[in-house]
Amino acid sequence: MNMTLLFVWFLSFMLPGMVDADMNVITKINGISHYFRVNARSNQVECVPENNYDFDLSENSHLVLAKDYELAIGHFYDDPSLKAWIIDESDDFPTWEVNGIHINYATDLYACGTEAPYSVSVRDDGENCILLDNLWTETRVEPPSITINSTTYFTIRAKESNTGETVYITVDPEGSIVASYDRKRADKLSAFRLDGISLICQEGGYVTIEETYLKLREVFEDKPVEFSITEDDDFFYLNNLEAVGTIYASEIMDNGWSKPLSIEPQEGYHALTDIKVNYVMHEGPFWVQAITEEAAVYYLHADNEFVELVTSDNDASKVNFEREALKMDDAKWITILDDKLKYSLEDDDATWGWTIHDNKNIRLIDVNTQEETKFYACPVDDANVLIISTIKGTEECSELTDLMITDYYLPNKFLKPTKPIIISGELDSGGDEMQSVVLSTDGDQIIVTTESTDKDATKFKDADGRLCVGESHFVSVKDGKLLIGDLEDNATPGWRVAGDAFYFNKNPIMLFVCKSSVVSIEDGNGCVPLSDVVYKNYEEPPPPLPTSKSFNIR
Repeated sequence: MNMTLLFVWFLSFMLPGMVDADMNVITKINGISHYFRVNARSNQVECVPENNYDFDLSENSHLVLAKDYELAIGHFYDDPSLKAWIIDESDDFPTWEVNGIHINYATDLYACGTEAPYSVSVRDDGENCILLDNLWTETRVEPPSITINSTTYFTIRAKESNTGETVYITVDPEGSIVASYDRKRADKLSAFRLDGISLICQEGGYVTIEETYLKLREVFEDKPVEFSITEDDDFFYLNNLEAVGTIYASEIMDNGWSKPLSIEPQEGYHALTDIKVNYVMHEGPFWVQAITEEAAVYYLHADNEFVELVTSDNDASKVNFEREALKMDDAKWITILDDKLKYSLEDDDATWGWTIHDNKNIRLIDVNTQEETKFYACPVDDANVLIISTIKGTEECSELTDLMITDYYLPNKFLKPTKPIIISGELDSGGDEMQSVVLSTDGDQIIVTTESTDKDATKFKDADGRLCVGESHFVSVKDGKLLIGDLEDNATPGWRVAGDAFYFNKNPIMLFVCKSSVVSIEDGNGCVPLSDVVYKNYEEPPPPLPTSKSFNIR
């Protein structure tokens, strides 16, 4: 056998962090993970706590250096040390057997020494040697790029490599990150988000590593775990940012959870594969617009058992995400029954698998097939309403191309936006008493006055997002001041009457009175806030009763 032991300088390039490295060989020594590496000077295989990715497995089952397949790891009978040797195809050299992630040499291996680096040998040389009875591999996969917004929450699911069953990643009562089959119970499904590369739970806390197990902690008590997500919603654990690591789970126990997830294989654990995220919205509520293939726009409304389609947002139901379920009007859970979108007051009936795409579109994904559910707007035979179906039952049904999240506004209890509205409030003028004022106009801008009656006050109306004053004038906003003009095209859009108040650019307005009694929606130098603001619809007073002449009855 023509082999020459290498003690050449070019092995010094085969150190941790090299670009072409493919695979780690890992073992546990005194409860701590150690990695195989080749010492550049002695050519000895050693165990060290640092990642290396120095190795690969050849077609002939030789453990070789990833940068040079002619260098194989093994031993000779006259030298029990595990070293790197030059071999060729004719060499009768010891091979390695791979079973899943586990790897075994042709004979027992020992780590010898009192501290790292430990020398690896096939011979037990005394009390400073321990048997390496559990070796496993970890293959380098280049880290994917982070593609999601850090404020977007998601749930996490995966496949069990041993059964193919879908499990859901969550937090148990002890603060451990675990897997569960049951995603319908709220206490068994957590939502997460990324803060940079750190994973944060919606209820608070960071995912960290304690020994090899994933735990939820308020602060970085231990090593934080790095994660990433791709555009295809694949979820990855990153091993020191160098490569994609593996997450392992135990069998699901009687309490519905697995043991804490581990970043290293443990007895009774198996790898999780095909880890995916479902984006869910934490902030809410919102309305949902349904858009048909003919570009007709509707809103979702829960009434009479079905989720109906209505044309006005005045009738729209508010919607919230509850993990992967949708809840309408705080109590009605969306469910699919008999191919129709309906609602139930029982959360156990909720249909799960709803997700958000591009932060605006709502989709329902089948967890087994990963296919998106199609929806159709269909008329009901015995009622003049449209409902949502998962099948095109008749030719009158129209496919819904989008279910879109749109802004939610509080309903008006007494204000009617299309009828004239007057505004009054209390103004601190610097004296002992507050002054009652109403909003009026000097012809150019909105002001306050103490002398006007309701009849003299300015009448506002919402005209499709523009603020109308009187019969034919409109408000434009400049530096917070409310200017009056007669051209609708010059009016500033973004107004809405909601919650019995005025909103501008999706936020409720605050009114300030500035110099010369000018009204502003922005605070400024010399401005005073208007307090106890009252909005009310103006009703024209009834005409006076006709007068009549008195007469005497004789």
